[in-house]
Formats: sequence, structure tokens, C-alpha cells
Amino acid sequence: MRSVDETLNVLQDELHSVESQLSEPDVASDLARLRDLSRRHKELLEINNAWIELKAAQSDFSTAKEMFNETSGDDRELWREEMNNAEEKIPELEVNLETLLLPHDPNEGRNVILEIRGAEGGEEANLFAGDLAQMYRRYAALRGWKLDVIEERESEQGGVDEAIYLIKGEDAWFRLQHEAGVHRVQRVPVTEAKGRVHTSSATCRCCPRPKRSTSTSTRATSRSTSTDHRVPADRASTRLTRPFASRTCRPASSCRCRTRRVRSRTAPKP
Repeated sequence: MRSVDETLNVLQDELHSVESQLSEPDVASDLARLRDLSRRHKELLEINNAWIELKAAQSDFSTAKEMFNETSGDDRELWREEMNNAEEKIPELEVNLETLLLPHDPNEGRNVILEIRGAEGGEEANLFAGDLAQMYRRYAALRGWKLDVIEERESEQGGVDEAIYLIKGEDAWFRLQHEAGVHRVQRVPVTEAKGRVHTSSATCRCCPRPKRSTSTSTRATSRSTSTDHRVPADRASTRLTRPFASRTCRPASSCRCRTRRVRSRTAPKP
């Protein structure tokens, strides 16, 4: 099992490798590879910077402790203060580095599809769903995310029957992944004439945007490149086999349908 220093050395080598790949001219033409390399470079750079800060704090602590033991008088108190400051920083930097070394969510960095629907409570639930939709729109604007409306249907009294948004942002999934579920509110609804408190709910679904699949294009390519095996026309019996010359069928070596039909037509009458 590798130590932390060995792991960090391996990650530092990977950082240098990613930087060299980003400088290659072929990467700029491949947007998917460029995006993945840029994202990985950002992760490795954060880990490397945190490691450098931790080593600097440990070095400062060792130096201050050594000078504290060798000096006396006012200088000794200065080195004591320096040693205490470095000692306070080390635990915080260690926690930060350990957090960065934890396995990442595979969906991290992906765009988010957010669906909001009114649930229990009738029209009041739709009004509450509209409040939720407005809240998420404002939150996306404050975070600097781009929000695209996929579908938005208003209810009879100005609420939201269903709203589907595509939210684009680097940390959108990290911030919104736990918003999925049932949201409940207890209040006096607008639709209540006697002022009684009602409980309404709205459902929220949050999922990462699926990656584009190449299976459809692969199937289309395989269909376009496939060869139709057609039964060639027989010169000796052109009149009989011509209707079957353009028929899509199995290879001629394994196809018997034409032979049987031709024989049945050409067989002499008793």
C-alpha cells in the first residue's frame, strides 16, 4: 500500500503528463478530450497546490521550532509565535488535502436536468411548485449558471403544473444533487377562503444530463455499409428470373427460395 507522499508524487507526475497533452495541437480539435483533460488538470492542480502549502507549513514549523530551541530573549518569543502559527495551519491544510484526495463523484461537473411538479394539494401544490421554480431560477442566476427552459406549463391560477430546466454549470450537480425529493409547505393558501392552514407538496427530480451516445450513429453506419445480397439473373431463363433479380435475400450460396420458385414454374406439365 502506497504512502501519502508516494500517492502525491504519482499525482504530480500525472499533472505533468496532462499538461504536456494539453499542449499537443491534436487535442484542440477534439472537444471531448480537451474537456476531460482540462477537468483533470484542474483537479490535479488543486491537489498539488494543497500539497505544496502543507509542505511549506511543515517546513516553517520545523524551522521555527529549531530556532526557538537555539535562541533566547525576545527572539525566542518571536520564534514561539511563528511556531504556533505554523502549527495551527497544519491540521487545516491536512484536512483540505485529505478532502481533495477522496474519490470524486462520477457525475461531478455534468449539467443537471431539474424537474418540478405539483403533487398533493391541488392548485395550491401547483402554486408552491411555481415558488420552487422561481427559487431555483434565482439561485441559478446567483451562482452564474446558465438555465435553459425545456418545458414549462402554467396552471390555472398562475402556478406551475410542470417545469423542466437544463442547468449548465461546473458545480451544478454538486449543489443540486440533494434537492431531489418531496418538498412540503404548510401555509394558508390563496385558494382557501376560511383562512385554514393547508399542507401542500411538490416533487423535485434532479439528475445529471446523460452523455451523448454514439450507438445510434454506429447502427446507422453499419446499416449503410452493409451489402444487400441480390440474386443475379440467370441468362438461360431471363424471363422467369427477372422478377427475382432485385429481391433482397440471403447469399446465393445459401438461398433456395429462387431455385424452388423457378423450378416450380419451369417444371414440365405431366
